[in-house]
Amino acid sequence: MTFDRSDRSPLSTRPWRPAVLAVSDDPQVLARLARVCLPMEPYTRWMVESDAVRALERLSAAACDLMLVDVEALPPQVDGFVLAARRAQPQVAIVLVGEAQTAPHEDVRLVAWSELPEWAAMELARLRCRAELQRLAGADLDETTLPDALPSLS
Repeated sequence: MTFDRSDRSPLSTRPWRPAVLAVSDDPQVLARLARVCLPMEPYTRWMVESDAVRALERLSAAACDLMLVDVEALPPQVDGFVLAARRAQPQVAIVLVGEAQTAPHEDVRLVAWSELPEWAAMELARLRCRAELQRLAGADLDETTLPDALPSLS
């Protein structure tokens, strides 16, 4: 079986464009996050915010698949930030990027800078797969389609 660009299957009519919100007060960190993620998903809708309060406002106003947060840009009360982000958008995957010792909340992933390229290659592909499966009419997604590292996508 072969497919060409004229195929009008559900997977080819509208390409998935992940929405990623990056949060950092350092422009170099934002650029680094983009350099790592954009080659994996070049059509990403990339949003940036310089502080946690504006990030929560943006999260409330726009659909978002993934929020990458520089651990240095977080307020002292990280749990409150995570809970507010969950209220704003329950499905968003929250990933803290940096050298912190532990993730502050059970459904938040912590990724070290050294692990970020490998993590992005794997997890952005999983997000794409999940989004494309959800677009199939009548799709019955069971637990086997859920990324292990991102339980908030259920």
